[in-house]
Amino acid sequence: MEAHLRRCLPEEACGVIIDKGAGRLETVAVTNALHSPVRFRMEASEQLDVMIQMDENDWRLAGIYHSHPLGPDHPSATDLDEAAFPEAIYLIWFPQEGDWDCRAYSLNDGSYTDSNMHEAEQTGRSCGKSMQKRRLENSRRLETSRQRY
Repeated sequence: MEAHLRRCLPEEACGVIIDKGAGRLETVAVTNALHSPVRFRMEASEQLDVMIQMDENDWRLAGIYHSHPLGPDHPSATDLDEAAFPEAIYLIWFPQEGDWDCRAYSLNDGSYTDSNMHEAEQTGRSCGKSMQKRRLENSRRLETSRQRY
């Protein structure tokens, strides 16, 4: 993840953390379609491809990550407004003393709480059909967006 963050500077980097089961997590970098240093939106076709791959392999969404190259170390108001996966852990990377650091959060209903990746693994495995339904709805939304552009 850190290499991806550095490559994207000065823009925010973003991606998905997949739970492949048995404690195996994989990160997938996704292009920030906004190319902004203060905001991100995952490129719709790339995000859709990841979601389809997750569905086809019965993998779970463990987390969403993005960077705040200019700070802060916590979710912004925009992050809270646009959080679409309450079952996911959100990792926010931020610069600290010349290096990168990361904090994990649960985002839900416009607020956030501190979290950790261990919770992400448990959450990813326990969401079951409700998560699959939400992924299907989000995939349809992404496909509609892709068709518009």
